[in-house]
Formats: sequence, C-alpha cells, structure tokens
Amino acid sequence: MNKPQKIIFGATGWPPQAVEMLKKMRDERASLQKIADELGITRSMVSGKVRRLRLPELPAQPNLIKQKRKRGVTGPRPQSMPAIETKPTPPVMPPPCDPVPLLKLKSYQCRSVVAERDKDGLAMCCARQVTMKLNGAPSAWCLEHYRSYVDLYRMERSHG
Repeated sequence: MNKPQKIIFGATGWPPQAVEMLKKMRDERASLQKIADELGITRSMVSGKVRRLRLPELPAQPNLIKQKRKRGVTGPRPQSMPAIETKPTPPVMPPPCDPVPLLKLKSYQCRSVVAERDKDGLAMCCARQVTMKLNGAPSAWCLEHYRSYVDLYRMERSHG
C-alpha cells in the first residue's frame, strides 16, 4: 500500500484517517506488524487499538502455526534388542582416616564430629579431605558427610 499522506499521532490519540486505514487493512487480513509499518507506529499500538475497537481477531494462518514435536524415539522399537544387564557399582568411599581433635584440624580436613573423644575429652573430627559445594566453594565436610548433611537438611525443609 502506498502512503498518500503522513498521519501524525499527537496527544489527542488516533486521528480518524488512521482508524479508517486500520479498519480497512484489518478487513484485508493484514497483520498487525504490516499495519504498524504502514502507519509508522509500533505493533503494540495497533494491537491495543484493535482491542479497544473490539475488532474481530483474525484466525491464525496454517503456515504460521507451529507443529507440536514429540520428544523421544518415534516409531516402534525393534524386538531384537538384547537386554543389557548392569551391575550396581558400590559407592566410592574415601579411605578411612584417624580422627583428629577439633583444635588440630587443617583447613582441608572434614569437621564432622565422630562419636569418640580423645583422652582429654575433646571432640574428635573425621579429618578426611573436604569436598566442594555445588556453588564451587569448599565445604566443611568430606563427600560422605556433605551428602548426609545436605540430604537431611533438604528432607527437613521439604517435610517441615
């Protein structure tokens, strides 16, 4: 379409010739973007005016509708696939360490308190190598204790 004259949108709202042009182009099934380009305004302005004028919505064009995609494998599965047996692997446990008194721990040792106490009655700690937290910062516990404490914490939060 050719622009015969420039339509000026001011503070007073939509000029009558712009509303006529909008209705005419809408009857011709022009898209909101095409109407906006012709009028020199945004698509949102056209959409709002169409809604306020209560013009009927245009049915979606079939070539613009996205087809839903199925996820996963499509088609029948072959019957001749052999079943694969997997044996569960035992969890990897860090080598046992001798407990260390809390006051003698290094920064890289697990701070989880074990049940036994030293000869002076001080708490003894696991002292295994610490692990990294999910955010990458070093944890205060070894992998085994980190998993048990974090899982307990999550369980308490979800049920409490």
